[in-house]
Amino acid sequence: MTLFSKGGVMYSADFFYVLESVTDIFFLIFMIFYFVIILLMIVSLWKIYEKAGEPGWASIVPVYGRYVLMKISCKNYWLWFLLLFAPIANYAAIVVASIGLGRSFGKDTGFILLLIFLPFVALPWVAFSDAEYDEFFRFDEI
Repeated sequence: MTLFSKGGVMYSADFFYVLESVTDIFFLIFMIFYFVIILLMIVSLWKIYEKAGEPGWASIVPVYGRYVLMKISCKNYWLWFLLLFAPIANYAAIVVASIGLGRSFGKDTGFILLLIFLPFVALPWVAFSDAEYDEFFRFDEI
């Protein structure tokens, strides 16, 4: 057993090996959870895009997927799509997309708040529910 000092405290090499393996296990669990959430979001957006009459594969294409999301949720979708690339205005564009998506699927204000703050809960709810898309209720205030 090898002993060495770090910060005036004696440690054995076994201590760091155990600490490293515990950290690896937590990291692995976190990464599995992270990939499950990403997969759930992709599948949810795929279903939402198909409900709105758009191609589902757009959910896996980075920029085109955001364009389709803005097209589904906003009447002035080019403006809001371009604002996604502006540093601070992109937060407003995301909120507008959430409002428009909630309205176009017939959801109330509480659900729209859920879409804004917890999209990984609300998007699967919209995707796998019997909510129907109605483009008349898209966001059109600006």
